[in-house]
Amino acid sequence: MSDIVDTPEEAAGLDQPALLVREPLAAYLDSQGLGSGRLEAERIGEDGLIQVQGDQYEGFVVWVNAMIESAGTNVLEGPETVGLDQEATEAAIETMARFASSSAAAPDIDTSTEDTARLSFEAGGASFMLNYPFVFPSAKENAPDVFKQLEATTYPAVVEGEPSAPPLGGINLGVSEFSENSELAFEAAACLVQPENQVEAAKLGGLPPTREDLYEDKAIEEAYPGFSDLIKESIDAAAPRPVTPAYTDLSLALQTALHPIGDVDPDDAAEAYEKLQDLVEQAVKREGLL
Repeated sequence: MSDIVDTPEEAAGLDQPALLVREPLAAYLDSQGLGSGRLEAERIGEDGLIQVQGDQYEGFVVWVNAMIESAGTNVLEGPETVGLDQEATEAAIETMARFASSSAAAPDIDTSTEDTARLSFEAGGASFMLNYPFVFPSAKENAPDVFKQLEATTYPAVVEGEPSAPPLGGINLGVSEFSENSELAFEAAACLVQPENQVEAAKLGGLPPTREDLYEDKAIEEAYPGFSDLIKESIDAAAPRPVTPAYTDLSLALQTALHPIGDVDPDDAAEAYEKLQDLVEQAVKREGLL
C-alpha cells in the first residue's frame, strides 16, 4: 500500500496513489474550522485494504450500477432503451479496474461478497469497505473494539467535483394474486412497515427506514450513531438498479461483461465497454442465452 505523505510532489513520485496527502487535507480542514496545525494520521487495519463486492453475483451488479450512475450515465434509460454513455461508462469501468489491480484491493476481490467484506473488516484485515448498514449491528455484537472506531461516509465519487449516486436497495413487500391467504399477507406487510417495526429493523439488522419522519427519532440516531442524517441524504441521492422485465438477463449481462474486473485494462476500457454495451442490448431484447 502506498504511504501517507506530506505533499502532492511526494505523492506524484509514488508508483501507486498515496493513501493520504497530509498538507492539502490539513489546509482544507483548517479552512473549514475543523482543526489547526499538523495533521496526524496512521494506518488502520493490518493491510490498509478496501473491501468491496467483487464476486460474480448480484452484489457485483450493485457496485457496477452505482459506479456507472455516479459517473453520470445510466445502464438503461427505459425498460428496453440502453443508456451507457461511452465516456462516462468507461470512466466508471476504469475506476473499478484501477482499484481492482491496486494494492488496496483485497486478494479475494474476485470472490468477495457483503459477508466476506464484513468479516474481514471485523477481523481488522481491512481499513475501509463498501457495504450496507447491517455491518454496524454486526460489528457491535461480533467486534466491539472495531465498532468503537467504525464510521460512515458518503459513497465514493467517480468524477471529481460531482456527487456520487449510492446504491438503493432493501426489502420489497408484495402479495401474490395466487396467494391462499392474501388478506393475512397484506396484514403482515402492513405490520412490518409500521413505524415502530421499521425502528426495530434498523436497530437489530441495520435496515434503514423508508419513512422520512423516522430519521428524527432518537432510536434511529442511536442505531446509526453520528450518521443517521448521512443515511437519509444517501437515500435521497441514491440511484436504483435498472427497472426492466428482462432484469435477470440484464444482471447476467453486467456480470458476464465485467467480471473479473481486475482483468480490464484500467487505462483503456474501450473493449470492456463494447462488450458491456453489446450484452446489455442483447439482454433487454432477450436475445440469446447469457
